[in-house]
Amino acid sequence: MKVIVQEPESDNSRTPHSYVSSEGEIRSIVLATKSVVMRNDESLSMDSRIVSPALYNSFQCSLLPRDSTSQNFVVGVTSARPGDGKTLVAANLAISMATGDERETLIVDLNLRRPRLHSVFAIGIRPGLAEALTAPMVHVARTTVRHLYVMTLGNVNSTFSGLRHPQGQETKGNGNGKPHGKEHPDDPTSLPSFRQLMAALKQRFHVIIFDMPAISDPVLPVSLTRHMDGMLFVVDSRTTTKTDIMRTSQRLGKNRILGFVLNRAAESI
Repeated sequence: MKVIVQEPESDNSRTPHSYVSSEGEIRSIVLATKSVVMRNDESLSMDSRIVSPALYNSFQCSLLPRDSTSQNFVVGVTSARPGDGKTLVAANLAISMATGDERETLIVDLNLRRPRLHSVFAIGIRPGLAEALTAPMVHVARTTVRHLYVMTLGNVNSTFSGLRHPQGQETKGNGNGKPHGKEHPDDPTSLPSFRQLMAALKQRFHVIIFDMPAISDPVLPVSLTRHMDGMLFVVDSRTTTKTDIMRTSQRLGKNRILGFVLNRAAESI
């Protein structure tokens, strides 16, 4: 696995929860935060087929801005299609950040139709993200790795029921990384509670990594990238094409891609 990452440009002109009014004035938004609590169960093992020292030690560059030790960093991990290795990259990146930078790190499962983090970390799928969007408590689980926590997807048949069955209607971009039309009414990122969730997570964790659906999956919540510093795109050396990368740039916006991770690369590359 080869990693190519760009450092995100820092913007110190805004607070973590601010917006620019129509008059051009920066205004703060005060959010009612949720409480982050530890689950009663915890991850006592990890799937060695996904997580291994050879993989998480391959991340030799820091994704965190160099000029601040307190700034949050939120990144999503996606790819052209399912099976390219998103979960593998997200899990090993999370371990690398937790152990290498010794920062409180959370990995969140947002792969709505193919959640895997509960299997990777050998823990129940609920409570997780779905419950956190509709309840005042945000449940995360400890792992065997110091500074690393996991949030599973949760009850996929409740909050995400509409998104997981989009009836074959794929969201198409307008060339600027933004989808045409309105967001799906069941899109969790359109809920006001999602912003509250992000505010709570940023208070508790320095690094937040989202394991997301593939670009080709119509349930990819593109609007969520607005809450992130950017996206990492996993390139499968066997199947990802130049066209795939161009389509990704069009759907997400090229400025939203922080870098690329080449998966299944030959050692000679």
